[in-house]
Amino acid sequence: MTIAIGSENSFQTNPANRGQPVSFLPGHLASEFSVDFTGTTPMVWNLNGRTLAIATSATPCPNSITTSLVQDTTVVLGTPAANFGNATTLTVGDGSDAFVQFDRDQVRRTIGAGRYVAKASLIFTQASGTQPKIDALAMTKRWTELGATWNCANDTDASPSGQSCPPGNTWKLDRDDFTQKNPWLLHSAARSVVGTYAGGKVTFDVTRDIWNLLGSEGFQHPAAWALLKQTGSIGTAVLASRESGTAPQLVLTLATRPQTAAPMSMSVDTALKPAQATVPPLADGTTRTVATLQGPHGPQADFVERELLFNITSDAELPPILARWGGVVV
Repeated sequence: MTIAIGSENSFQTNPANRGQPVSFLPGHLASEFSVDFTGTTPMVWNLNGRTLAIATSATPCPNSITTSLVQDTTVVLGTPAANFGNATTLTVGDGSDAFVQFDRDQVRRTIGAGRYVAKASLIFTQASGTQPKIDALAMTKRWTELGATWNCANDTDASPSGQSCPPGNTWKLDRDDFTQKNPWLLHSAARSVVGTYAGGKVTFDVTRDIWNLLGSEGFQHPAAWALLKQTGSIGTAVLASRESGTAPQLVLTLATRPQTAAPMSMSVDTALKPAQATVPPLADGTTRTVATLQGPHGPQADFVERELLFNITSDAELPPILARWGGVVV
């Protein structure tokens, strides 16, 4: 159902358009959007002949959320086939890197629609050691907590000296900032993410990484970082892992998206053409037609009509998606 912004979809307290939805799917949908308001009178949403009053004393959306990591481990050059996923500490030093990962989907659900991350901090408790300069680099290769070693992203041989690395799981961890062989993204000097020590903690400002990971980049890369000691820095930092009593945390400061003056609109331009009319047909011979969109500033994007791409973590998530959209897997 579509209800355009107007008398049937508006707020009584100006502005009437506060970024509320105009398209509605069947069922109960929580955390679909949020708005900011101040004053001494309730704000009222009018929708299709019904009203919802939001009192000034209503529970506000959180200004920040804290989430624990779902994976962390240390990899060590001196014992390249050993895994330390169950250890209570993470070690960052010469020949020793730490990897950490959070649940991207959980964070997206907690933030909700209409909200965005204004700042993101990755915070560790220092268990012992010194305070070398540490870089936090967003990772590009997936790994497992109980399988990651210096030689392999997912070593299925649990013994400390044996190795069974499935195809595609080998990686190069000897830091080489002049190539793209390492499983992490390099930052320019102006954008480097270096830990700050204070009060027994080490904190990394990963705001820009989070913006990327919560967007389309999160489909391609794990929501993870590698902690590496900077070349030339002295010492070793020992940090508490998630298996300890003081697990690392990802702290997100949230804000509400700016309210727009008018809803997004589209117009049909028959002169606009995609780069190609079709793509290879489905196995049953069904034609796949290509359409195109052009933004207000010129960029054009082609897409296949009536096809959607979903990222799922298990097959169990697929049936509800197909039911909601009336779709089939192609």
